[in-house]
Amino acid sequence: ASPAWSPDGKWIAYSSLQNGSFKIYIMKANGKDGRQLTFGTGNDEEPTWSPDSRFIAFNSTRGGKKSIFIISLDGSRVRKLKGTGSADMSPAWSPSLK
Repeated sequence: ASPAWSPDGKWIAYSSLQNGSFKIYIMKANGKDGRQLTFGTGNDEEPTWSPDSRFIAFNSTRGGKKSIFIISLDGSRVRKLKGTGSADMSPAWSPSLK
């Protein structure tokens, strides 16, 4: 669910329910080379591409409440954004990548 095309048109990100929780996956626009991008506990949903197609923002229930995280396209860097302290969801990027 929640498919999102990368701005460069090369990738599709989506969340899928696997083993009882949602995770973020990516695949090439031609439907090939699909792979899981997020792992661990909690549900990861609502993938949203950065304007330069290098990062994906998503909401996650890691830690018990919804927060927004950013992950690099290769999955090597994941970081939690400072939120409001309540449920944070529906991430969006500004054109300046902020």
